[in-house]
Amino acid sequence: MKKIIYLTGVIVVGLLFLTLYQTYAMFTSSVSSDTVINLDTTLNYKFKINTTQTFKVDANTVLHFNAIIENEMEGSIKYGIYHNYNLSSNTNVQIGEIVLDASTVTTSPNGTGVINASESKTVPIAIINNSNATIEVSFGITTGYTSNTLTYPANTYALVKTIDDDAIGSASCESNLTYNEEDCYEEIENGIEYTKCIVITGQHEIPNLDTSGANAPVLADGMIPVYWNGTGWAKADKDNVDSTYQWYDYNAKKWANAVMVTSGTRTAYMSNETKPLGTVIPESDILAYYVWIPRYRYQLFNVNSETISSKEIAISFENKSKAKSTGTVNNAWLTHPAFTLGTDELDGIWVGKFETTGTSSTPTIKPNINSLFNQKVSTQFTTSQKFGTTTYLTSNGVSQVDAHMMKNTEWGAVAYLKQSKYGLGTTALNYSNAYITEPDDGTYYANFTGCKDTYVNTRTSLVEGEYVETIKSAGCSHSYETTQGVTTSTTGNVYGIYDMTGNGLETVMGVMKNEAGTGLVYGNSGFNSSTLALDSKYVDVYTYGTTYNDQTAYNRRILGDATGETIKWDNSKAYYYFVIINGVWFCRGNMVIDSYSSSTTQYLSSIFSFNNCYGESLSNVTFRSVITNK
Repeated sequence: MKKIIYLTGVIVVGLLFLTLYQTYAMFTSSVSSDTVINLDTTLNYKFKINTTQTFKVDANTVLHFNAIIENEMEGSIKYGIYHNYNLSSNTNVQIGEIVLDASTVTTSPNGTGVINASESKTVPIAIINNSNATIEVSFGITTGYTSNTLTYPANTYALVKTIDDDAIGSASCESNLTYNEEDCYEEIENGIEYTKCIVITGQHEIPNLDTSGANAPVLADGMIPVYWNGTGWAKADKDNVDSTYQWYDYNAKKWANAVMVTSGTRTAYMSNETKPLGTVIPESDILAYYVWIPRYRYQLFNVNSETISSKEIAISFENKSKAKSTGTVNNAWLTHPAFTLGTDELDGIWVGKFETTGTSSTPTIKPNINSLFNQKVSTQFTTSQKFGTTTYLTSNGVSQVDAHMMKNTEWGAVAYLKQSKYGLGTTALNYSNAYITEPDDGTYYANFTGCKDTYVNTRTSLVEGEYVETIKSAGCSHSYETTQGVTTSTTGNVYGIYDMTGNGLETVMGVMKNEAGTGLVYGNSGFNSSTLALDSKYVDVYTYGTTYNDQTAYNRRILGDATGETIKWDNSKAYYYFVIINGVWFCRGNMVIDSYSSSTTQYLSSIFSFNNCYGESLSNVTFRSVITNK
């Protein structure tokens, strides 16, 4: 049995004042395969009449305390305890009074009541957060004369539910952890007495090292969390509590990375016994790299698609269990649309760290090699789906994911997170490798994924009136992990996403409706109405238009897709061409060399730039993979 440690408080109730004082300790329990008890001694709070106190309860955590209500008045008073959390919105959260048997005592016996003069009443209260995200719960107390009907503040809920005391000891725990009495001790901090206990397992872990509020990454079975050890990628602590093997910290622009490995090595890497934390994973074992984009809302800033200066985008991470933000005007908040796939609300999305590489039969996502080109959009889509097969995940993992080709709004989700305090902000991405085309034969010279190039495009000679390059890039001049290479990352370090400003032109799943609005215009994509319906969850659909680079065109944007809202950010010379009948698909991120009639090189790209494509197979067009959890 676990030793139950109660957070003890005193609620002093008067007709004119009410204050909660306390001496307390709290235990939290985190769900993992090697569950331990985490002790938290950070809560210092007081209640005052007509005010509320907000508690932050971490994911998979139990908070419980004794509230001792004392009446210092000369007569009896009526009280009622309330909170502001809508329990119907999240069935994984419980809030109630602790009782011995919740099956028989179904209504809080002490959530409301009467206290006589100079008497007190103890009300044990618990919050069980079995969700995968931090929640906030505000408590308060209303009082009145015994003959009056209590009035609760708007949008609050009386404490009426009960929680079985057995649930407190077992909630969110996967093993029977116990305490030794001698392992408990008292400590005074800031005038508050705490009781602390060490679990018999001998390990006393700290809470999640990431305090940004970002949803914890959801790993499909077979995905391996990794961190950069300075020279290579190594197994990270998936619970993100061990600083030696820290997985992510969005406040520090350290986005969570995970890899898929070869089937022959997968079982070993999934086991901490066979491959302990810190084990370096060689490149030869890795099939694909992914980066976690946590669910967030953003503050709207340019709903009218006006030309405005680049700015930092305000981002707030949020829990999918909360009501979505649905703002439509500037300064209001909007849950980013990338975190809704069909009818599913998502904790976040996994985005390919690099452009897709490999072959159509066995795609990969790897650095320092050529991107996968020469595929129609329909083939790019089916190739992307292969990342959700047993070549890359366990059988159980396959059932947990939805693998698809990146949508236009998903590109926007990455771009907006880059543009926030959690990424580069207003600092523009440096250019990745470019494609260079010869004016005489249209030949493209490909460079490598994740690389920053340093070639100088010298146009010193004229051939039939056009300048010809005398120096061409070959290979990878600056690999993604180098000082120069990380300048092409969305975070400015090795933990971000690459190739979003440069390398290949990336087709995304964003397409235009026909003029009647009854179907899609497929172009040369290889799709038809049988293979890609108008209401497919895998594609962003845009209204029909006849212009591509004016206000009318940009007003056709979807909020969050990084088109109209961010028009001409970072590079006014880049392409900002909306979909039109002769280019019905969106393409993103390509860097091109423009104007062969000039001896001056022009780099035309930005993470916010976009072009229209017809969906055909081309030697400079590639794509990116996204995985969501079911």
